Amino acid sequence: TVLQAAYVILLSRLSGQDDVVIGTKIEDRESTKLESLIELFNNTLPIGADLEGNPTVEALLAQLKRDNLAADNHKAISFEQLIDSANLERSSSHSPIFQALFTLHNTSDSPEHDAATNSAHIMSPFDLSLSIVDAKDGMVCGLTYATNLFDSSTAQAWLRYYQRILSAMVTDTMATVLSIPLLDTHESHTLLETFNNTSCDFATERNVITLF
Repeated sequence: TVLQAAYVILLSRLSGQDDVVIGTKIEDRESTKLESLIELFNNTLPIGADLEGNPTVEALLAQLKRDNLAADNHKAISFEQLIDSANLERSSSHSPIFQALFTLHNTSDSPEHDAATNSAHIMSPFDLSLSIVDAKDGMVCGLTYATNLFDSSTAQAWLRYYQRILSAMVTDTMATVLSIPLLDTHESHTLLETFNNTSCDFATERNVITLF
């Protein structure tokens, strides 16, 4: 839930939106006929998060825990059934309900274990897809993005922001969402000082009218 919450915070901060919906994959193996099969049966369901009022990390974690439990109780409902019941229009250009996916793999046998830090797919079904593998040598994080919307440098920056959000959440669970810094000292200086350093000298003997 902490990993998922950090992703929600990242999306909220980047978009400036308080209402964030992400997709998450939930394992569905209720049928005894499937128990002997090696492959996992996952269903993708939407998880909504309300960040209005600048909640604390603790409050957001409690909210997502409750919503994930509720989604788990309805994991038999496929994503396709959900779309049909809501009468949503299907499109080949974007995914309905949510455009950001979160996936957590609890095994190093996942095919995404050897994924690069970030990867680009020009026809990605989602705008962003964060995949985390809990491997023996640590967690491996991969960010897949649509190249018609984002570039590699942007994706790499977002992964750095994600790491800082996680660090801040672990340090202080009572920190509010908006108080968590995304930029480090160097990035803050570049943004606030270097980019805003627009001062220049003008000839003091000439007035504004003569300049034009």
